[in-house]
Amino acid sequence: MIFLVTGDCCVKKLLNGNKNFQKLKKSKTGNDKTFRIDTLWIGTDNKNANLNQNKKAMNLENATKEELQTLEQKLAEKYQKYKDAALNLDLTRGKPGTAQLELADEMEGLLEDKMILEDGTDLRNYGGLDGIPAARKLGGEMLDLPETEVICGDHSSLSLMNLYMLHAFYHGSQGPNTAWAKEGEVKFLAVVPGYDRHFSICEELGLRMISVEMLDEGPDMDAVENLVRNDHMIKGMWCVPKYSNPTGNVYSEEVVERIAALGKISGSNFRVMWDNAYGVHDLFENPQHLVSVMGFCRKYGTVDNLI
Repeated sequence: MIFLVTGDCCVKKLLNGNKNFQKLKKSKTGNDKTFRIDTLWIGTDNKNANLNQNKKAMNLENATKEELQTLEQKLAEKYQKYKDAALNLDLTRGKPGTAQLELADEMEGLLEDKMILEDGTDLRNYGGLDGIPAARKLGGEMLDLPETEVICGDHSSLSLMNLYMLHAFYHGSQGPNTAWAKEGEVKFLAVVPGYDRHFSICEELGLRMISVEMLDEGPDMDAVENLVRNDHMIKGMWCVPKYSNPTGNVYSEEVVERIAALGKISGSNFRVMWDNAYGVHDLFENPQHLVSVMGFCRKYGTVDNLI
């Protein structure tokens, strides 16, 4: 059993004096709401457990043939136990639990007598390409945009992002002559820590990613502007502006405005991939506000640079 704790001084409080690690408590001091990993403690879940930081692991490069054979046998036996257990585990990340899904149970049946929309659209039939008007209006209210600038598409935002990136790379966002694939080594800015699924899209397209540090108020914009201004093969950057995954940062107004202005100093066909996936995921009253990036894009004439 392995525990990651904030420091040696927290061990007793963390384990509550129970050396078999059964009673686990979280420790926090002052107003610091974050937990920094300083120490790796290793033990076992039996009653005679002890904290042993000095135990040396086998060095596979220097191990003897007999040691390797013994290790192989132990691992094979352990692997066989997992196979014999016949487990059927769903290890997918990001899926709501059963209790979360049950929160929507009362919505079942709400539309039984409301299948015809105000514009005459029958919800039981195929919809339009830009989505249900009422849903677009609601989205506009959430995003501080007119409904004419909102499209209610597939339920998978990652699918939409994949499709856009594929189209921009192979076909061009503004015609075949603007395809990134024709321009040589295309680069993309990746704010780190960041969302690995964004990075996977770049990897699949063979885009070279350039990391930019995440600061308290958002990406390091001095670094971003310097890179974009001096390297026109940088064709875009990934942004999760509110409750950024995985750090939880919210971009400040200054950062949002500077991102909106990047199209003025970038090379051609630069795109800001604005993945505001957590825009309505506020957990507490008076949450930190995220300003509308579209307003700044109109100010700088960079609306086409924002996706």
